[in-house]
Amino acid sequence: MRKDFQIALLLAVASIPAGLAMSIAIEYFPFLKQHPGIGFWASFGVTVLLLALAGVIAIRGEQAAERSGAKKRMIPFVGMVVSGVFFVVFAAWYFWPVTILDHIEDTEKAAPANNKVATVKNPDVTLRFVYPEQPQIMLINTSDVVAQYIKWTVLLWNLDNPMAYSQIEHAKDDHEPLPIPISIFDFLRARSQGIQGLFTLPTVSPHVKNGNRLVGSASVECPTCERGRTFLVYIVYGVGGWYSELPAETSGSLVIPKQLKRDDVIRYYDEIIAKVPESLRMPIRAPY
Repeated sequence: MRKDFQIALLLAVASIPAGLAMSIAIEYFPFLKQHPGIGFWASFGVTVLLLALAGVIAIRGEQAAERSGAKKRMIPFVGMVVSGVFFVVFAAWYFWPVTILDHIEDTEKAAPANNKVATVKNPDVTLRFVYPEQPQIMLINTSDVVAQYIKWTVLLWNLDNPMAYSQIEHAKDDHEPLPIPISIFDFLRARSQGIQGLFTLPTVSPHVKNGNRLVGSASVECPTCERGRTFLVYIVYGVGGWYSELPAETSGSLVIPKQLKRDDVIRYYDEIIAKVPESLRMPIRAPY
C-alpha cells in the first residue's frame, strides 16, 4: 500500500478515537466541565480536521497514481470516511452541551405524575348538635388540613320565657336570644372534632328549664375555610330536637328576625321551620 494511502487511512482511523477522547476529557478537567461548549467544539473540530486531511491526501494520491485497481482501494476508504462523518454527527448529538433549562425539562418529563406537588385545599368545617337532653355542639374538620380560628355562633330564642338580657332599657315585649357568647376555637387538626358547651355557662343556665322550646340558628366558619355553614335549630330542652343545614347559605350568616319583639320572633320562626321537610331534619343524638 502506498505511503499516502497509509497516512490517509491512519488519519481517518485516528479521527474517531481522538474526537471521542477529547469529548470524554470534559469530565476530567474542571475548566472544561464548567465550559463544556469549548471541549465539545474542540473535539468536533479535531475529528473533522483529521477526516478532511485524510480525504485530501487520499484524493491527491489517487490523482497521482497511474495504475489500475486504484479506484477499488478508494471504495473502502470512502466507506471509512462516510462512517467517520456519521460518527461525528451522532457524537455531536450525544455530547451536545446540556443547559440547566434542558435538565429541568427532562426532570419534569421523567417525574411520575404522583410525585408532583398536590394543590393544598382549604379547610372545611361543619358542626353537629349532640346530646339531646342538654345539647352541645361538635365542631368537625372534614378536610385533610388544619383549620384555625374557627368561629361558631348559636342564637336561640326561648319561646316559653321571652325576655331581654342586655343591660339597656327595653320595651316590655322585647325578646332577645339567650346570652350564648360568640366563640373562637383555636384549631382543629385534619379529620378531627371538638365539643363545646352551650347551656352550662352561668350566664345561660338560669334562663332555661326542661320543656322550654328553643328556636334559632347556628353558624360556623373560619378565615381560610372553603365556605361558611348555617343551620336552623329547634330544641325542646331536656327532651331533644333537630337541626338542618341551609346548603345555599355559604357565608356563614345567621337567620335572624328583623323585629325582636315576642310575637315577631314566634311568627318568623314558625314560618321558616314549617318549610323544613322532615327528611332534612337531623335529630340531635349522642356523638358516638
